Amino acid sequence: MVSDAFGINGDNWNLLTGNQSLIYQLGVNGFLVPNQEDALAPGGFLHSEKMMLIDAKSRIRGYYDGTDEDQMMVLLNDIRKLKQD
Repeated sequence: MVSDAFGINGDNWNLLTGNQSLIYQLGVNGFLVPNQEDALAPGGFLHSEKMMLIDAKSRIRGYYDGTDEDQMMVLLNDIRKLKQD
C-alpha cells in the first residue's frame, strides 16, 4: 500500500486513485493544474509542484509552490485560518 511505503498517517491524508483519464481531466479542468503521462516520471506521470488548499465544500482556497519553503509557511498559516472558519 502506498501509505505504508511512505509512512503516511491516514488520519491526516486522503489518498485517492481511479481511472487515469478522469484523474488527468480533474487535475486540468477541475483544479487547473497541468499533468501528463510520462513513463520516466515517478508514478508514471508528471504533475504540478503546486499544493492546493481545498475546503470541505471542494472549493479551491489557494495555490502554493510545494518547492518553496516560504510558500509552505503561507499554506500552513492559511490552513490555520481555514480551520477557524
